[in-house]
Amino acid sequence: MTDFVVVETQPIDHDISPSPTPANLVIMASAKNRTRGTKRITHVLNTLYDDAQENLHDEQNFTIWSKETYLEQLQDTTMKLDACSVSTTSDDKGGSSLIPCSRSIQDSWMKSCNGVGELAVDLAENVVIGAFEEEANSSSFETDSSQSDNDIRQEWLGTTPFAIEYRIDTQTAGHLDDLIYHQRTIYDSILETPYDPKHWIELCQCCLTLGFADIAAAAAHKALILIKASLNLDHGCEGIVYPSNLEILTKMTLGERLHTRSPTIIEEELKNLLLICYSGLLSSLLACGTFWEGLRAAKEALSIFPKDVDLLETRNMLRDYFYERQNSLKAGAADKVDESLILMTRVGEIYQVQYPWLDTRLNDRTPALVRELNDNLNSQICEIKPIILGPLRESFDVGPLGIFAMRDIDEGESVLVDKCITNTTDLHPKAQTYCDACHASLLAPHTLPMQIVRPECCEEVAFCSQDCCSTATSGYHRILCGKDWSWTYGRNGRPKSTGLAPDPMWRVRLFLRMVAVYLADTQSTKTKVHPLQHSLFGRMSANYSLPSYPDFPLTHDWYYYENIGAPTRILMTLGINPFTDPHWTQEVIQTIFWKMENNANMSNINLSTTTLPSSNSPQREDSTGEEIVTSINTNYLFLNHSCEPNISWRGPSSTPFESSDSLEGINGEIIKPGSATIICRARQKIKKGEELKISYIGDPMGTSDNTQLEGGRQERRRWLRKWFEGGCGCSICTKEAKEVKAMAAAKSGP
Repeated sequence: MTDFVVVETQPIDHDISPSPTPANLVIMASAKNRTRGTKRITHVLNTLYDDAQENLHDEQNFTIWSKETYLEQLQDTTMKLDACSVSTTSDDKGGSSLIPCSRSIQDSWMKSCNGVGELAVDLAENVVIGAFEEEANSSSFETDSSQSDNDIRQEWLGTTPFAIEYRIDTQTAGHLDDLIYHQRTIYDSILETPYDPKHWIELCQCCLTLGFADIAAAAAHKALILIKASLNLDHGCEGIVYPSNLEILTKMTLGERLHTRSPTIIEEELKNLLLICYSGLLSSLLACGTFWEGLRAAKEALSIFPKDVDLLETRNMLRDYFYERQNSLKAGAADKVDESLILMTRVGEIYQVQYPWLDTRLNDRTPALVRELNDNLNSQICEIKPIILGPLRESFDVGPLGIFAMRDIDEGESVLVDKCITNTTDLHPKAQTYCDACHASLLAPHTLPMQIVRPECCEEVAFCSQDCCSTATSGYHRILCGKDWSWTYGRNGRPKSTGLAPDPMWRVRLFLRMVAVYLADTQSTKTKVHPLQHSLFGRMSANYSLPSYPDFPLTHDWYYYENIGAPTRILMTLGINPFTDPHWTQEVIQTIFWKMENNANMSNINLSTTTLPSSNSPQREDSTGEEIVTSINTNYLFLNHSCEPNISWRGPSSTPFESSDSLEGINGEIIKPGSATIICRARQKIKKGEELKISYIGDPMGTSDNTQLEGGRQERRRWLRKWFEGGCGCSICTKEAKEVKAMAAAKSGP
């Protein structure tokens, strides 16, 4: 005889896009099928569903089971169970147990839960499950969510290469589920008392054990802000604290937990937590490979706790690793030390992965989003469509997107002119040499002094036209105006830029602009939508590469200040509470950073080639005339790669010697040099329905003007590995793949 538990929830409202028809959630279990997957779901339910925990408390022989695909839906803490009681029924095949519910499961939901097994469902007031044979259970329940004890769950290997063997041992020993459960309970504690530094420190320690050292560092950073605000210490945000009564909120929370009003006892607790917090932060930065920033944090920590043995030991490890990296880079640079080399000694390295506890539906691109994208594109020439054709369910992910021809296109015809306001530069807008909205040159002869438009609200920015001014002042600029953002152009202790390497702060400035665009839109439309599901961020995809044990993907650049400190300061300055707002957790912020890095275009321009600015015009102190412009062109980003592209593209440069046709838009308008605009033209005749593709790697064959570039085609194929493991699928890559396979077969012999 086999026992089961059935739990059905009522339809709920989510912050993310709801299904077109609400569906109840059903969880089924076999008491004898105690796989690791069933234990994990039990942990989740025990955490989220207090009512269910109470009802199932005495039923020790029952376990909960669910397909992992829907695990994220269980993790939504807004879900509530109906008040219900456990009852037992039986049929000829054996006993079964159920929790009565007020509504039956939706038929459409049942179809999406295939693979559950021989399920008998009474579509009436209650859901009834009959008993299964044990043999059927052993096969039906072997899904992605229930793996053998020796399997490695790749998504939980973490973001840091540091101590990955330990995490693998943790999984093989069967301890991962307990850690995941512990992490979930900490998040629940934070929801209940977000101003208690202890919970953030516990989250730091837990995430560090799980291998997500970047999230651990962010948790420690938030704890530091709370503690330092309460002890009146500098918290690294230059006096920016949000909410403004953070000290009071923190001390009140600690007083309630300690059952005291004594300032002395509360202050002593804060000092104890500060030491633990520094220890967690330094360990997290060590794991992320940010040795230089770790040493800076260690210096600060040891100024308060100079004799702490653990801090001294971690400081020494950070120092040793830093010098080891520095000496290795110097040896390979042949004594040519420049800005790029110095930056390489100071950058951290983490894996770019999806956070497994973050709801995967937040990254879905739905049919509704595709319709919105095409409305904004507003083109009669091309449209954005899913690459993989098939039936589209309204609330489901449509998969990868591309741009397709809506009619036949002639060679040389302009097909897309993508002008964007989501751009940034390393030159402060006070210079007023470029339009703050589109970055077009404000220097003669392209823009005459009387054509420059300055807003009434401030003297910080200028625009190339009234259209750009109106777009900015009614949108992102009203979010940013009146606040000091000059610090985003600072170096944070890094060497002076020489234009040889991009300033890592471009990520911060672009994040600031995009958050401002998002906030302006949601405020004007009075809508509440999760940032990752807003069309601005939702249209972008990250270039995730899931670890495949024992092989691991390439690491990506990561900085403590740029990825954690600066974004937190931005949110607080904009009035967003980083301790309580579930829309702006570090997982969400880092996901946005991954998306930005995968879709950003970066180019060097020289606005001074038109005419030199006046002597009193603000300049970057180390300016060489070369400025680095970074933009996210929100339509261009849908163009996919091919080594046989049918589309050529370019952005208008700043030189005054451009031919007029290279600056001409679709309707004959002239795009001003310096503008963060991309112009796409057909390289050949394109038929209706054909996908428009560009090259991500310059000349795919590695030539220029019939001259072989360094590395040639092999180097270009190496570049492609960022997006494609075995080539892009074009005829060139397909032929090369066959040749590689044939060579491998020849080497292996008969």
